[in-house]
Amino acid sequence: MVGINTYELPGQNRDGKHRWRNLAGAVNDAEAMKSLLVGRMGFRPQDIKLLTNGQAKREAILNTIKTHLIKDSHPGDIAVFYFSGHGSQVFNSRSMEPDKRDESLVPADSALGAMDIRDKELAVLFNQALAKKVALTVILDSCHSGSAARGNNAAYPRFSARALDLDSRDAADPATPPVPEDLGAIVMSASQDDESAWEVFDEATGIPHGRFSYALQRAMITSPPGESIQRLFTRVQALIKSNEGINQTPVLGGRWDLRQQPLLGRASPKDSSSTSVAVLKVAGTQATLLGGIALGLSPGSELIPYGGEKGARLKITSVDGLARSTAVVLGSLPPKAGELYEVALWMSPNRPHLRLWTAPLQIKPEELLRVSKQVRAAVIRRGAAWITEPSREPPTHVVFFDGQAWGLRATFLGTTQSLGVTLEDRRIDQALAELNVDKTAKVFLALPPPPELDSEFQVGPGTAASVIGRGTAHDADYLLVGRVSQPGRLSYSLVRQFSEWGAESPLPVETRGLELVQDVQSNARDLLTTALRLGRINAWLQLQSPLDAYPYPYELAIQTREGAWVDTGMLESGKRYRLALRLIGGPPAASVSPRFVYVFVIDSSGQAKLLYPMGNLGTVENRIPPKTDADTPQAIYLLGRGFQVVPPLGVDTYILLTSDEQLPDPGIFESPELAMRKGNLSPLEMLLSRIGETARSAQVPVPQTWSIQHLPTRSVQPHQ
Repeated sequence: MVGINTYELPGQNRDGKHRWRNLAGAVNDAEAMKSLLVGRMGFRPQDIKLLTNGQAKREAILNTIKTHLIKDSHPGDIAVFYFSGHGSQVFNSRSMEPDKRDESLVPADSALGAMDIRDKELAVLFNQALAKKVALTVILDSCHSGSAARGNNAAYPRFSARALDLDSRDAADPATPPVPEDLGAIVMSASQDDESAWEVFDEATGIPHGRFSYALQRAMITSPPGESIQRLFTRVQALIKSNEGINQTPVLGGRWDLRQQPLLGRASPKDSSSTSVAVLKVAGTQATLLGGIALGLSPGSELIPYGGEKGARLKITSVDGLARSTAVVLGSLPPKAGELYEVALWMSPNRPHLRLWTAPLQIKPEELLRVSKQVRAAVIRRGAAWITEPSREPPTHVVFFDGQAWGLRATFLGTTQSLGVTLEDRRIDQALAELNVDKTAKVFLALPPPPELDSEFQVGPGTAASVIGRGTAHDADYLLVGRVSQPGRLSYSLVRQFSEWGAESPLPVETRGLELVQDVQSNARDLLTTALRLGRINAWLQLQSPLDAYPYPYELAIQTREGAWVDTGMLESGKRYRLALRLIGGPPAASVSPRFVYVFVIDSSGQAKLLYPMGNLGTVENRIPPKTDADTPQAIYLLGRGFQVVPPLGVDTYILLTSDEQLPDPGIFESPELAMRKGNLSPLEMLLSRIGETARSAQVPVPQTWSIQHLPTRSVQPHQ
């Protein structure tokens, strides 16, 4: 495990031009991955070498690979190389690649003159490990292209690219070693060659982390036994696209047959019977644990000694990071450092369903109309297009108010030019020129709400809509934005972060515009209703299965009418498909216990629809698989004639929920506004009822007798 935050030395430049930039979340990522390998994947702490910051110099990284992953390994061992830090490229005049550049990982002593660790060097070492019949997985959370955006995002400091510019020193290396993926390695990379790998400062928790690493960790802790690497990675991609931020598409490399196997050999239910957490230190009645957000821990969760050993019970009092938490010791026999504990009681996290941001400006609607006219005139002078519907035509540039001043942002590059507190024609023209706004550009004006609308739009703690949180310009899921929809008329809607426009997401880019009327209370009520609906949908998208429950051995899958499984996630408009439950990893040794099955879909416009059980089936025939003497079926088809893909096209998310108990009203999936029945609720009903609430309630225990799966798809026009 390698995690490097600290690169920069005062006065040191890379090639005399570009400074090294420190990161904030790379060490968090490496520590979290270590806790996950111990807590969920069965690795022993003593078998993991962790190099952070100054420990992760070039020679230290290479020597540790040589000794730990090669020399000390044996046939059949499961080996992992994980790197979180800066990536770059190195000039190689003798390379066979057209651009004469080798991708590289940047070690901690790069600023002292150490060469980057090139992909060809790593390939030689990884191939030596593979020659010893080691099952090798490589995970790289860094950029591996010099063509993507570089550096911190000044306008949105929550995002930072994990990339440094080209090292122009000539490696002069003609070697072309075999690609490790061809020899049996699984390689996961954080981004495409032409993208950046981003780290994100999560303002909800105050913890920075790599966007890719966090999504991978979330997918791993909820992965059912036997889930293929390919399917797990599809969920990783969906998790990244479901959050706001910069576009980023991770890459999975490896032979197709190996990608159908479980990650790190995690194939049997026994491997995931419980989540284990190591004790780091004990001080009086307080214990510090190697486990935090990455393992799904929440305040109130309780742990007992692993494997039935004697000892005190621990109760989590605070989660202090991705791989750290604090617990109070309940009992007279305190734990010792190094001992393992397992989770006995999971508690649901108590966080808002959605975060919104508004930037009220103390001017009247008439003045906002004047601003629109002024900016539009400047855009037309540049010959650019004026955009009013960003969901249909993603803009290349956005003029916005951030709460302090106006700015012009290039949406895809993330570059921002300040326009000042008061808009002036000269400054607008200058900023448009500096950000290359020309005839190919498309400009959108995001107007702030007038103060009377903002004051009526009440969300957050202490309000009737406390499940909707108040975010910032950097971390909110949606922004309250206005535009001139018709001459002389303002309309307002909720829109995604500017950087998400044009990206694939299960949440809509914007909601239907509401024309501003004299009765601003009516506008505020309508916007609040929309926000609550989006919040409920987002809560479904973020809901994860209980970690230590025995998982349902079927996965949700889609098949063409010709019988081919759709593993790419691409569905063509107008075609019919079959919805099925597909057995994971072949028939289980024991009989499968039937569960009640519910399937619904959230389409690209944010609408939810219950698909199974259909209304005429009630809730009787959805207990699957039925108890018979026949062998466990490999596939179970749910919808007679199947379903047809129809507009709106975009990202649709199919959701499978299974439960040992029957839900009294499956309509809750399709119409979240339906209230769950009152009275004595089961633990699962209590958990699901929180999704339909408007006010945040107390945490509830998470039952272990249910599971949820998310299957993201993209509907597209038919191939010609």
